Amino acid sequence: MTDSVRESSGDKRIRRSFADIPCYKNSLLYGISSGIGGGLIYFLFTSKVKHACHASIATHTVVTLSYWTYCRYKWEEDRKKAEMMTEYLRQYIIREGTEQNEDKESVV
Repeated sequence: MTDSVRESSGDKRIRRSFADIPCYKNSLLYGISSGIGGGLIYFLFTSKVKHACHASIATHTVVTLSYWTYCRYKWEEDRKKAEMMTEYLRQYIIREGTEQNEDKESVV
């Protein structure tokens, strides 16, 4: 195999692994756009390029990490609810047509 083929297959694995991370793309996009906006606003008010770059990087970092943490928390909650519902439906299917299920239906 040539080196270019090996590199391209490695690149595909990296891209695929980043694509599989929940909330990664949205967090990065929000972070980049807010970093650009924060740096630009800071520069417009102060006209200091170095400080505007620092403000831009700080804004990007804070927004990316904050949004990623919030998004992952919500994603995990949704995943747990889906697992709970799957287990409930599995138990319902098992009990369907039995005396145990008929007792529960009369209560509801």
